[in-house]
Amino acid sequence: MPIVIDYNKNGGMVTDGDKGDITVTSAGTVWTIDNNAVSNAKAAQVATATIKGRVTAGTGNVEDLSGTQATTLLDTFTSGLKGLAPSSGGGTANYLRADGTWTSPPGAGISDGDKGDITVSGSGATWTIDPNAVTNAKAAQMAANTFKGNNTGGASDPLDLTVAQAKTLLALTSADVGLGNVDNTSDANKPVSTAQGAADAAVQAFAIQRANHTGTQLASTISDFTEAAQDATGAMVDTTLVYVDGTPLLTRAALTGDVTASQGSNATTIVNDAVTNVKLANVATATLKGRITAATGDPEDLTGTQATTLLDIFTSALKGLTPASGGGTANFLRADGTWVAPPTGGVSDGDKGDITVTGSGATWTIDAGVVTTTKMGGDVTAAGKALLDDADATAQRTTLGLGNVDNTSDANKPVSTAQGAADSAVQAFSIQRANHTGTQLASTISDFTETAQDAVGAMVDSTLVYVDGTPLLTRAALTGDVTAAQASNATTIANNVVSNAKLAQMAASTIKGNNTGGASNALDLTATQTTAMLDLFTSALKGLVPPSGGGTTTFLRADGTFAVPSGGGGGGSANVGTATIDFGVFPGKSDATVAVTGQASIVAGSTVQAWLKLSASADHSADEHMLETIKVYAGNIVAATGFTIYAVNDDKNIGGASPPNRYKSYGGGDTRIYGTWNVSWMWA
Repeated sequence: MPIVIDYNKNGGMVTDGDKGDITVTSAGTVWTIDNNAVSNAKAAQVATATIKGRVTAGTGNVEDLSGTQATTLLDTFTSGLKGLAPSSGGGTANYLRADGTWTSPPGAGISDGDKGDITVSGSGATWTIDPNAVTNAKAAQMAANTFKGNNTGGASDPLDLTVAQAKTLLALTSADVGLGNVDNTSDANKPVSTAQGAADAAVQAFAIQRANHTGTQLASTISDFTEAAQDATGAMVDTTLVYVDGTPLLTRAALTGDVTASQGSNATTIVNDAVTNVKLANVATATLKGRITAATGDPEDLTGTQATTLLDIFTSALKGLTPASGGGTANFLRADGTWVAPPTGGVSDGDKGDITVTGSGATWTIDAGVVTTTKMGGDVTAAGKALLDDADATAQRTTLGLGNVDNTSDANKPVSTAQGAADSAVQAFSIQRANHTGTQLASTISDFTETAQDAVGAMVDSTLVYVDGTPLLTRAALTGDVTAAQASNATTIANNVVSNAKLAQMAASTIKGNNTGGASNALDLTATQTTAMLDLFTSALKGLVPPSGGGTTTFLRADGTFAVPSGGGGGGSANVGTATIDFGVFPGKSDATVAVTGQASIVAGSTVQAWLKLSASADHSADEHMLETIKVYAGNIVAATGFTIYAVNDDKNIGGASPPNRYKSYGGGDTRIYGTWNVSWMWA
């Protein structure tokens, strides 16, 4: 029975409207991704330990930043804001002070114990480098393109071997890993194997050409014209359309690529992992993807300052930012997270074991011959050790990730499973010559196909393209957020169109990244998760503060460890303290003193220091302690007893003599200061 197609219906076209993740406008030619449609699963997968942001100068595509790159965008801590620790310059003598500088605390003496890379014993006389403490950075620099090894034939110090020397030691060939028959021919240049050649010959033997047919009858006289016309239309559609003869049905094929839709459906869906960085809207440089606004909402492009406010301060167990310091030069960051004045410390010259100290404690030199292999860091990777330890070539191939590669030459390789399936598919599509009968069928009419195809071409709109000369009936190119070439079902999300509004909404105070340990969809990470991914500060780069382990005796040192300052030994509290100095009732006087006693271990040659403590007294605020023009000194040491603290208005410094006779009390005028003031002191 003849079947008629209604050519006034929209078969094969996409109507305007919201199709799910995509809104179609302009008669189906413009496809726009909806706001909040691009979830983490739809964004391109990112490498683990990365954060969405942009470090390249200028506005541009979002980039997947490593912890190191993201750390460079974050702010260093200040006296009022938490932040990263600045680069330290390395070494073990300097500690992080509250004003953001690395400096050596005052004092002298070294107590026994593990000091980081060094263990001190023998009451400070023996200094031994810890096992695995000598990292690559601490070892002497090597010439470029060299390896640590020994090719002398006997025991010796490690040598810096050239590539040629290392190859000579290894002496590996393809046969060593069981691949002696495998040559170095690229995949594109491999010859056809014997088995593959036989398979191709079999395919060629099944290919049959269709015979040519002619006729003289006009289409208008043919009773089965409609069915034949529909079949002619079906014969010229490309892969963007689907013709079903039995229905009959002419419809759009399934969409593939970045955006998918089922055959005959206008409901589009963005494919998971399709939204790459270049498809995301450009972001300003030095920004990170996250959300700082309260409540769940669109992702935001955060500045380093904004991202820094989301991250956690370090704790005794977790790395993190340094807290705000309050400024000044007296306080240092302690392992319990507070900024306090450290106990005293210092180092005397001499051979300390593995280390010799010179220059009044300023220069520490590793002794010759003391850096054993146990003291060196892990220069050889676990994978490299495994390759050397493998028992045979089979085990080595497995270690190299070539366990499935056998030793068959290219010419003798069998037909692969995938190639056999492809050849079978080719054979299945081989068409036998058709038998034709009768004299009144459309297939015998010479102008039938052209007439039917022209009729179809006359009714297509802008969403389809008819090319008479080919002939070809295909879908027009897609434009907008989602593009596809004419005659292609492979859709592509355009670069820079996925704005923050189109990304799935994020919870407040989160940042885009991946902390799974492998490539995966981007995740919305909490501040704690993000902090765990960022780098610790180094001698050259700003970064997070490492976990401190807690306590009140250790301080952050420039080499990145929390340690007791030299000479502090964790027991410096006996040599530090506070006192109150009183200038009397208003209007007061120009100078005052207070005696500190109870110091049984103090000697005449001890060094004593004193300064105004930034805390409120009964008469004055902490701010007044910071701003007032009072100078504080300590002197008049009495062995086994204590010393005297002197305070004087700096405006009346008349000079000349050492305390206590250097300053004279004037007791009047604009130099007078009244009330009680808090002072801190220490001695060593």
